Amino acid sequence: MSDAVLFIMNEGYNSMGVQRITRTVNNDRLVKRVFEELHGIDSKHQENHVIIFDKLREAFRGYELILVGGYNRDLINGDIPHDLDFATDATPERILEILGGCADVGDDGEPIAWELGAKFGTIAGRVHGEDIEITTYRINETYRDDSRRPEVEWGKTFEEDAARRDFTINAIGYDVKNSEFIDKYGGVADIKKGLIRAIGN
Repeated sequence: MSDAVLFIMNEGYNSMGVQRITRTVNNDRLVKRVFEELHGIDSKHQENHVIIFDKLREAFRGYELILVGGYNRDLINGDIPHDLDFATDATPERILEILGGCADVGDDGEPIAWELGAKFGTIAGRVHGEDIEITTYRINETYRDDSRRPEVEWGKTFEEDAARRDFTINAIGYDVKNSEFIDKYGGVADIKKGLIRAIGN
């Protein structure tokens, strides 16, 4: 088995006790290598994603940037991944500012970036022809009796954000800066077993 696919087999723990999938290939090309070896093709689609990761890695200097959601599940399953959803410790206002400097430019000369759900911390944009969503880490959401608008508490780390998620397979993160998977709750193993398990069970 090649180095590029060892991330779904080799698991370890860092000093914080957070499970991480071993990375063994070049930082900027990990996802493309994994994709090529799982599917046996050199995909322009995936090459675009590597370019997007490179742009965002540069733009989000000083902040964490974690790929979350279905992309990770698809990649681990050997399916073609599509949804580019990220989580970060940057505030929604800062995300919008950062995307303003790296997003594609529209016909009006303005960067293509917008508030998709700012009250939940989500900002959307178009980078290298692909729509992406970036959401500020959240610790929890509460609703007052007199309002349907949630009160959201922003988090500082992906570990805090992952802890509030529903299932282990949704708490897997891919650290774009360091090219490694974060899997504190055993979501990778659950995917391989075909299990849907709630965090804490």
